[in-house]
Amino acid sequence: MIPQPTPSPYAVSLYERLLRSVPSAVDGRPTWRVAAPYLLRHAAQHAANADRAGELIEDSEFLVHGEPSAVNSILGRAASDSARLAAAVYRTSYSIHRGLEPFDRRQVLALDAARFHAAQLAEVFAREGDWKPLWATGSQVSAGSTAILTGHIRPVFAAATALVDDRPVAVTGGDDHTVRMWDLVTGRNTAVLAGHESSVYAVATALVDNRPVAVTSGHDYTVQVWDLNTASRYGKPMTGHSAPVNAVATTTFDGRPVAITASEDGTARVWDVAEGETIAVISGHSGSVTAVAAIEVDGHPIVVTGGDDHTLLVWNLSAGGRGIALRGRRGPVLSLATTTIEGRPVVLSSTRDPLAEVWTWDLTSNRPYNYPLLGHDAPVRAIATTVLDERPIAVTGGEDDTVRVWDLVAGQQIGRPLTGHIAPVDAIATTVVDGHAVAITASDDSTVRMWDLTVRSGIGAPRQGHIAPVFTVATTVVSDRPVAISGGGDATVRMWDLDDGDEIGVGLVDPTFNHTLLTMYGPVRALAAVTLADRPLAVIAGPQAGAQLWDLAVGEQIGSPIGSAPVTALAALVVDSHLLVVISTIERATQVWDLSEGRLLGSLDTEHTVYGIAATVVEGRPVAAIAGGGTVSVWDLTAGRSALTIEHGSGVRAIATVLLRDRVAAVTAGETGAVHLWDLATGSPIGAPPTQHNGPVTALAAADVDGFPAAVTTGIDWTARVWDLATMSCLSTMRLFDMPRSAALTTAGTVVLGVGNEVAALNPAALTRRRI
Repeated sequence: MIPQPTPSPYAVSLYERLLRSVPSAVDGRPTWRVAAPYLLRHAAQHAANADRAGELIEDSEFLVHGEPSAVNSILGRAASDSARLAAAVYRTSYSIHRGLEPFDRRQVLALDAARFHAAQLAEVFAREGDWKPLWATGSQVSAGSTAILTGHIRPVFAAATALVDDRPVAVTGGDDHTVRMWDLVTGRNTAVLAGHESSVYAVATALVDNRPVAVTSGHDYTVQVWDLNTASRYGKPMTGHSAPVNAVATTTFDGRPVAITASEDGTARVWDVAEGETIAVISGHSGSVTAVAAIEVDGHPIVVTGGDDHTLLVWNLSAGGRGIALRGRRGPVLSLATTTIEGRPVVLSSTRDPLAEVWTWDLTSNRPYNYPLLGHDAPVRAIATTVLDERPIAVTGGEDDTVRVWDLVAGQQIGRPLTGHIAPVDAIATTVVDGHAVAITASDDSTVRMWDLTVRSGIGAPRQGHIAPVFTVATTVVSDRPVAISGGGDATVRMWDLDDGDEIGVGLVDPTFNHTLLTMYGPVRALAAVTLADRPLAVIAGPQAGAQLWDLAVGEQIGSPIGSAPVTALAALVVDSHLLVVISTIERATQVWDLSEGRLLGSLDTEHTVYGIAATVVEGRPVAAIAGGGTVSVWDLTAGRSALTIEHGSGVRAIATVLLRDRVAAVTAGETGAVHLWDLATGSPIGAPPTQHNGPVTALAAADVDGFPAAVTTGIDWTARVWDLATMSCLSTMRLFDMPRSAALTTAGTVVLGVGNEVAALNPAALTRRRI
């Protein structure tokens, strides 16, 4: 969308001279890792001046080493398919690129390229890295982001759009106390409007005497108006509220531009924007007023307010009073927006409820217009409306960090979620830029993004996958094919070809998942894969209470579920042609089942919730190592009694077993981030805990990789680490694009991770080198 000016011949000459100052690599391209800091900051602008930004966007090493804000400034100039793909990959995790060193940035770029199914680009990024992505799902990536606007240094809470000198602009406000103006054609920050003494919570725009203005409000109790032509304050701050002002909307009343503000003082106020005076005070909510929207119905200005009293109130300003109360759904109102659907005025509302529903209310009949919009995995904080292809659409942003587009006539989501923000989306505005319908989103990640709402094609081919966080992964062999199995918060279990990442069959648990099912039955939080008599099986905890046994070759459930309460951890072990399964539940009960005979062998109560179980054979006897609280309890499954207790010393969150120098060892990790190794026969520690994660460990897996005892751990520090258990040393660390919650390690050295909503398979160089 960024215009391409005719380059000056001097700009071309200067750019070429600067490039020649960078040593060349074997392939003739600049070696950016040794380039002068000036070039890493400014080469992008020189390339843009010379109309050659595209070649830098296609240079993978420049994307790795270039200063991120400089790289971001030229991504909109991508013209070729390969440049557009590289730009989409870079934008996907731009919010974290800014805080990474080149080595970590390279790994994130490689994994994001794999999420776009861009294998060649992923290989190029990974060439000098420690990890090689084999494949990844891409249910949460989108090429719709066309620009990232940076300047705010804290979360951005508000966004609105306007036309200034016939150019589309965005106005944003945030926790850094500033209001900023952005030219949406160039993506540049054109003005910083300082005046609020605290966080800016809301922005709306209007016309006063045909001049565009912005109305802002925030934590300092004031409402302020800004002349967007001059980027200066219009009049004096408007005062009257006695608490923070959460929301603002604009409309016209008696031919005058007015603003309606919603405050934590329990009132909404109507202001004459030109005169800076209060016209009316609206009361009726029993608590804070959290959201406001306006629309004209039959020539009358209608205002809808929402509060933390779970209520929507509809006001007719012409009649001077409240029209009707619409009871909210399951929680405080977070956001409101108005539009017209098939000639009927409606208001869309979201609340803080676990289903993350967006309801549409018909303002003519005062009843729900349609079924709620369902798709977000967390409450929806922002709603905006616009028209696309002559159909009314809504754009929503949620605490699941995604932006979603909805056809309001059909009541269905359009396309994939728009992803890239790494924190909740707080505000959305819509406009048109260069003939394209776009959405502007503001987020807690301190960035503002612009999205092309039209369908975009030809940029990667991401695989579908889970639409909620992946809580558990395992690997096995089905029909002589190595596979990965993943279970997530969307109540499905999916099976993937481990070599190429293609999905095998459909989700095992419920391929027609909807959020009602998620709420009723809960996510899939644990699974284990085993082979019994050459039959590949999986034991799955959820989505119903207890655990289920599945035949992976045919995708069918075997027998009835075991247990009667939600499962927190499970393990499976084949001993003498018997399938032993150990499950722990939220009721702090652990049961041992022989599924070959379909009978309960025994149970025990635990003092703490169990987060991990590992089953193995120690000195010829099957045992289960049960991790919970600050201990690991080792149970003899044959005798049905405790064999020993290991005092871990801190909360244990994950456990796995491995053969170490003819000893069966348990690997544990937990809240401190340290990794421990224990002799399961004696309960004694092996070695000292090595360097640790920067925070709690979220997942752990261990395996004998060609005779080499190894483990992989993941943590809330958004990293995965590979460990040499023989020396208790960390071999390699990979920075990830989201929170990892699950991990598996094959005997071939392949690592499978559940990262956010995605599943990824990687080969760490530290393990693959040992097989060469």
